[in-house]
Formats: sequence, structure tokens, C-alpha cells
Amino acid sequence: MTRRAHLVVALASACGLWTAVAGAAPAAAEGPAAAPAKPPKYENLRFQEDWNAFCATRDAEPRDVSDRMKRLVLDGRGHVWVDVGGQVRVRYEAWSDQGFGAVPGDDGWGLLRARTHVDLHLGCHVRLFAEGIYADADGRDAGPRPVDENHGDLLNLFVEGRGRVNGLDVGGWVGRHELLFGKQRLVGPVDWTNVRRTFEGGGVWAKGCHWRLDAFVVNPVLVEADEADEADDDTLFAGVHYRNTATSDRPFELYAYWLDRDPATWQKVVDEESRLTVGGSCTGPICGTCLDYDAEAALQVGEFGDRDVFAWMATAELGWKPGGCWQPRLALGADYASGDDDGAGGDLGTFNQLFPTGHLWFGWADLIGRQNLIAARFTATAKPTEKLTLRFDAHQFWRASTDDAVYNAGGGVLRAGGDARAVATEFDLQAKLAVDRHLELEVGGAFVLAGDVIEETGPDEDVLFLYAQATFTF
Repeated sequence: MTRRAHLVVALASACGLWTAVAGAAPAAAEGPAAAPAKPPKYENLRFQEDWNAFCATRDAEPRDVSDRMKRLVLDGRGHVWVDVGGQVRVRYEAWSDQGFGAVPGDDGWGLLRARTHVDLHLGCHVRLFAEGIYADADGRDAGPRPVDENHGDLLNLFVEGRGRVNGLDVGGWVGRHELLFGKQRLVGPVDWTNVRRTFEGGGVWAKGCHWRLDAFVVNPVLVEADEADEADDDTLFAGVHYRNTATSDRPFELYAYWLDRDPATWQKVVDEESRLTVGGSCTGPICGTCLDYDAEAALQVGEFGDRDVFAWMATAELGWKPGGCWQPRLALGADYASGDDDGAGGDLGTFNQLFPTGHLWFGWADLIGRQNLIAARFTATAKPTEKLTLRFDAHQFWRASTDDAVYNAGGGVLRAGGDARAVATEFDLQAKLAVDRHLELEVGGAFVLAGDVIEETGPDEDVLFLYAQATFTF
């Protein structure tokens, strides 16, 4: 039996065992008529979960085996406790003509990712959070991609202290720590890839009734598949992020991020780079209608070698929820990220996308980055049942400047040269089934048509991508 088959059998066996054990959980005792407390939602960043209220509530929903791994008291008095959790994800990917034919032909491979964490609380003011990851790939003819493998390392390992000062909740952390801000257009952990992004450094935060302020100074962590991951001392990333929820259905965010890299690479030029990114976002419904909006914009200034940097990005989406039993939503979106049109002189105009989770906005094939880009998209979602979500996306990509390159999802050059503007057209389909709060099944795919600039600059095959995925979280 191949390693891929072993992975599938192991996941199926684990899910079957889980069902048997969870099904044997004791029934809830009779209580008041009020609805029982529900367990908290599993978060993208697992250290953001708070299980205290659920574990302390007597009329909570029946607890399964994983719930009984939360708030395990260690000192007999309830001052020291630990939460344990994790996630296992398997995915099979099938591709035809990867990279528009840069990797020609058909191929398919399996991906496995396992995460587990321990959240140790030393009273109400100090915690130690540790989360490990194991990621593996099997069967890709061209070998694993850089985002496919990490054979045992730490995603998070930090100490956090918290308290109250003048009526505010305040805290600080130091160590290895994932970051996620806003809609992840500029900063996110990239959960789609097999290997997630993380950082090392420190941060502080303050929280009021309707707002939160975060500040941090970190270095990105470089992944080594078979060695210990280390922080990139040549790259400094710092920032301040403010979120206001005074109007709960119309939150807004403001941020300032500082990036300093030496050396940095822009196309084939290597030099020192310093950039300040300032921006903001807002989202919410449009009063009295079935419409909603989402908008964000950011400006970048700084230096790249002896060139001044002046770049910007903007994005907007208008959604419509007509109502109905399938809860449909239709949306139109547009994105702009500036490119450079001055060649070797003048200001550098290419927007730097920083550390984004790009596939959320630019398609499941994950080919295009938020640099020198004009993009338009149409999205349609529906829920035939409470547990099943269907989604369709259509994307059109162009270069903002025909004098600049086409950039990939990682910020590197996908194609350089050519006179055309049209990059690609992508169509995505996805079906997601939440079997229960632990197990999620997902299938989907993308068909990407090569545009004129791709045809001018190298292999120009259309790309087909299909995947099937199972995720088990506890």
C-alpha cells in the first residue's frame, strides 16, 4: 500500500473511532428551558479560542471527548489548567499544465497536515501556548513545492501576560506567533497551503468594550522541511492595527505596517527595501436594502535602494442577499494594485503585497498575486442545507502597468515582458459539507485560461486544477 493510501486509511479510521467515542458521550442532564451553552467555534488561530465559559456552564451542550480535553485542571483548585486540541487535514490535488504549462502534462499528489496544541494557563494572567505542525506531500512528479512540507516544527510557542489597567484589558506576548489581521489581504497565515506562515518576535495589545489595538515587531520564519525553522533576521516586519466594533455590523479597521528587508529582490534587482504601508477597511450592510459592502485601501511609501517607493492598492465588493431558503448571495468585486511604469528610474510603483492569504481573493488555483494587478470577480454562494455550502467564482486578471511583470501568489515574478495587458481568466467551483463541528469535507476546482501576456511570454497552456479534502478539528 502506498504512503498516500496509508494516509487516507488512517484518517478514515480516526474519524470512525471518533464517531464511536463521541457517540458514547453521556446525555445532558435535564435543566432549565433556556438553550444550553454551545462550545466556541474553532478559530483559524487556535490561540484565540476561549473555552472557559463553556466548560464552566452546567447547562452546556453534551460534551464529546474533545470537549473534555479543554480546561483540564492541574492543581486541584482551578488556578492552573490546560487546553489540548489539534487538526488533521488530508487533500488530493490533480493538475493539468501547472504554471500555464511551465510544468507540462497531468499530475496528482496527496497532502497531509497535522497540527496539535497545548494551551497552559497559570492563573488568569499568564499563559504558555505551544502548537506544532507536521506537513508532508506524496506523489508530485516534480517534487514537493516549498509550501508542501515541514517534517515537524513549531507554528506557535509564546508566553502571554494579561491584566486590567484603568478599565482596559491589556497584554503582551513574546515568542513564535501567527498573525492574522482584517480580511487577510495583507497579513494572514495562509491556511490553504500545507505549510502555514508564522513569525517570531513580540507584541502588545489593549482592548476596550468596542475596540482592540495591536502592535508588534517580528521576523518572518523561514521553513526548512527537514531542519529546525529559523527566523529571517534580514527581514523586519512591524505594525499597529486598530479595529473598532462600536457599530457591531459595520466594523472598521486602520493599520500601519513597516517592512524592512536587506537584501530584497524586485524582479532581478537586489537592494535594501524599506516600506511604510498605511491603510484601512470597512464592511457591513447598506441600510434598508439587501446589499452589503466591503472596501479596503492602502498607500505605500519608502525606499528601494536609491529609488523612492510610491505604490497603492484598493479593493471593493458589493454583495446582494435576495433572501430565500438557499440563503443566496451574489457579489461583484474589483481590485487594483499598482505596478511600476518608470523602468530603471523614477519612483518604484510596484505595490508590495506583504504577507497575504491571496487565494481568498484571487482563485483556488493560487496563481496571481496582489502586485501590478487589476482584477474583477463575480461570486455566487448558496446553502441548500445548513451544512452544505456551494460557491462559484469568476475572475478576470490584467496588468495594471504593461511595463511591469505579472506576479505570482508568493510575490515573485510569474512572467516578465510582453506588451499585452490581459493575464488570465479563472473559473472556480467549490462544495463544502460540515458533517459536524469536527469534520468538514470539501471538493472543488479551477479552470484558468491563459491571457495575451501569458501567450507572449512563454508556455501558454490552460490550467485545470481539482481537489478533494477532509479536515478534522478537535
